[in-house]
Amino acid sequence: MNNVLKHFEEVLGCFLLAVYVGLTVLNVILRYCFNFILSWAEEVIVIAFLWSVFLGAITAFRLDRHVAIDVIVTRLPRGVQRVLYVAIDLLILALTIYITYLGVILCMNVGVKTTYTLKISFVYIDAALVVSFGLMSVFGIIRLVLRAQGRYETADSITRTLNEVEGMAAENFSEEGGEK
Repeated sequence: MNNVLKHFEEVLGCFLLAVYVGLTVLNVILRYCFNFILSWAEEVIVIAFLWSVFLGAITAFRLDRHVAIDVIVTRLPRGVQRVLYVAIDLLILALTIYITYLGVILCMNVGVKTTYTLKISFVYIDAALVVSFGLMSVFGIIRLVLRAQGRYETADSITRTLNEVEGMAAENFSEEGGEK
């Protein structure tokens, strides 16, 4: 259960992937075999697809798996590389914070807009922006701190650091519980 919570975006993204693939297959079978479709399924498919894409973007960002062309950067001296990577991280952090802000504005201005069939508020759809870019902002800050400390070596540095913080929090919690 602890691993599920640590990687909730991956678990939820995979679940939503299964939902939209399953509903798509079901609707195709129903359409061609019975000349009938589930009218609500299209909305669920689009929403599940959208959320799974944004959740996948969080995972790719946390693990530093987004596409990057670093042919030139890797040939530069180590010090110049560090400066460039920090500059890139700062630029990406500014962008993710700005998109989070725009997502919040979007959610606040939705009003009573709902989907056609299921009447789901667009707040729940637009919130994918806020959640994904908000978490990318958090991971971006962690990445910058790790780079400043010289501890950002691999793609899994953020995950390793989050595990360390969780371990320290568990130790502090157990110490506090032991004193009572």
